[in-house]
Amino acid sequence: MDKKWTNTTYALNVIAPIKGMRWQWGISIFISIAIAIPIGISQETVRVFSETVDMLNNLFVAFIAMQMGAYALFQALLSDQLIWELYKNGNMLDEANNSFLGVMLLFWFGIMLDIVLLIVLKIIPGDMLLFKKIWVNNVVAIILVIVYLIFHIRVLFEVRNFAINLYQVFVAYNKISILKSLEDKNRNREVYEEEDGE
Repeated sequence: MDKKWTNTTYALNVIAPIKGMRWQWGISIFISIAIAIPIGISQETVRVFSETVDMLNNLFVAFIAMQMGAYALFQALLSDQLIWELYKNGNMLDEANNSFLGVMLLFWFGIMLDIVLLIVLKIIPGDMLLFKKIWVNNVVAIILVIVYLIFHIRVLFEVRNFAINLYQVFVAYNKISILKSLEDKNRNREVYEEEDGE
């Protein structure tokens, strides 16, 4: 398979509406509708939506930096023993790496989309109407804002999921550190007992 499509697949797999993740889609849709309706019927839809895009773009930039830092920490913790434990537990290492790549690609896509929207929204006059009837403009605006917000809110849920994956790696690292420490203590105790026996 082409590497480009493999990377795209990672991103799509991260936000796929699979069992266990559907509640995140449901919450994203509910919040999006609740926010989009007031934005769509506002007399200043362009300005309010532009500010919303700017705010979400700033969040995405902050989260992409946070994800990079967290992933660097994750990589620094990896030891041969931890890699083996992660592999034995359903290959969590591959899952974490693929999840990270997928989330980063989603954030990148979101930032690119936001940049384009911010430029377009600067050009569009605040009182511009696409259709003669106001209610048609409102419905179109609401639908477009809902689609935009669903994507962004759903991607933000992935920060939570990535944090949970990272936490599981920290737990595994701590367990391995404790086991290694206990093995070292037992080994030292055996050495002392042998020396005392002599």
